Amino acid sequence: MIKVLIVNGYETLDQGEAKLSNSISLLSKQLFLDKGYEVKTTIVEQGYSSQVEYEKFDWADKILIHFPVYWFAVPGLFKTYLDTILLPHKFFLNDGRSRKDPSKKYGSGGLMKSKKYMLCSTWNAPKTAFGPEDELFQGKSVDDVLISTHLAMQFCGLTQIESFHFHDVFKGDLLTQQVKEFEEHIKVVF
Repeated sequence: MIKVLIVNGYETLDQGEAKLSNSISLLSKQLFLDKGYEVKTTIVEQGYSSQVEYEKFDWADKILIHFPVYWFAVPGLFKTYLDTILLPHKFFLNDGRSRKDPSKKYGSGGLMKSKKYMLCSTWNAPKTAFGPEDELFQGKSVDDVLISTHLAMQFCGLTQIESFHFHDVFKGDLLTQQVKEFEEHIKVVF
């Protein structure tokens, strides 16, 4: 049986109520349960034990991490969550380099090589803001903007599953279609 950890990285700010993040968590959990997967969840904002989180990461085959994007990065609480669980629990042996074997590259010392992760983010930015050179993101994709989160997972040895990103989330008329696309995406990539 495939084991999936869902991490909800939402952090309450004045403009939000976590409705979308909580809906994505619940929907994801149900989709995985419907596939016969075993599921555990973490809602970062509700608190956590770093030891328990380490055990969840160790237990999981696949990890779905979703969060809203605040000022072009993950929420502060989610960043603290990563800092709290990744370093002290040895998700990596070392940075991967070796004096004896110069072919070993920096970032190749991760101990979670059998595991996969997927990022799911929510943005107020429209989908059209990503890609074109004349837009704010200057030709970058969403995954380019979120590179630090991807690199943290990959440094620990995890392999990326194709991401999914919601756009224009304050425009409710677009969400229904995006939720359908998300459901299909989960069915295909998981």
